[in-house]
Amino acid sequence: MTALISVMLTVAAALTPEQEAKVRQIGAGLRCPTRTGLPITESGDALSVQMWREVREQVKAGQTERDIYALMAPRY
Repeated sequence: MTALISVMLTVAAALTPEQEAKVRQIGAGLRCPTRTGLPITESGDALSVQMWREVREQVKAGQTERDIYALMAPRY
């Protein structure tokens, strides 16, 4: 499941290897709101995929990890 999500997101927006690592690190720290306890990197839930896309967009835009967590906290 994680591989499929990764492929879908890679096609959506190409990132550098460093950015990809940052996305995975941040995604591992964010929990799926509907599948409690699972990080968004492991949940196949549509909401987690949406969150992962947002993390990718923010990383690509140059946002810091702190900025991304601050953006996600009130939304999810």
